Amino acid sequence: MKAARHWTLRDPFFRYLVTGGLAALVEYSSFVLLVYVLAVGVIPAHMISLYAGFLVSFFVNRNWSFRSRGRMSLQFLGSNGLLAVNMALSAWLLDELVDRTHASVLLCKVLVMACVC
Repeated sequence: MKAARHWTLRDPFFRYLVTGGLAALVEYSSFVLLVYVLAVGVIPAHMISLYAGFLVSFFVNRNWSFRSRGRMSLQFLGSNGLLAVNMALSAWLLDELVDRTHASVLLCKVLVMACVC
């Protein structure tokens, strides 16, 4: 029988999970702030909050989770290219969910975030 795995902050996968949770928290909380406090439209708020979460994820993963020392400019450009596709598809999905289900914008955002991760 295999022994249970003990997670520590030395484990890159555990740091990756922590970073993902932090990025999700930044994305969701900035979305709430933009929509409900600053009265930004749902889709622009989604795009801004997605980019905020991406920035947290990219830089924390690069510097803490994986301690990468490669060329950051190439990694950042490649990640932004993938993000652009992700942003377009997730914005479309969020718009469709809100329009077709008439569910809470916050619930729809959580569903879209779950689909993207």
